[in-house]
Amino acid sequence: MALRPITRSPLLLLTLSVCLALPILAISTHILSIYRSEHATNPWWLPIWHAHFNTHGIIAVIITSCIIFAFDIVSIGLVVMGNKTDDKVSD
Repeated sequence: MALRPITRSPLLLLTLSVCLALPILAISTHILSIYRSEHATNPWWLPIWHAHFNTHGIIAVIITSCIIFAFDIVSIGLVVMGNKTDDKVSD
């Protein structure tokens, strides 16, 4: 199955978007998990820092990254399925 240039361009952009959304998701969840595991048990800075640290921003980044990733996967599926139906129509 050869992809046409018109189909290839959105597919490349969607793949780039997935490749950019996954590291953002991974880094954000890693930071949040470290914070949640150490904010109460670390005797040095995190108990003090806990009162001044707002996690709403990082949670918003995680949710947004998940939504972008889900939309990208759906869009890739639609592009691939659209390419398959175009091949059947042209036969």
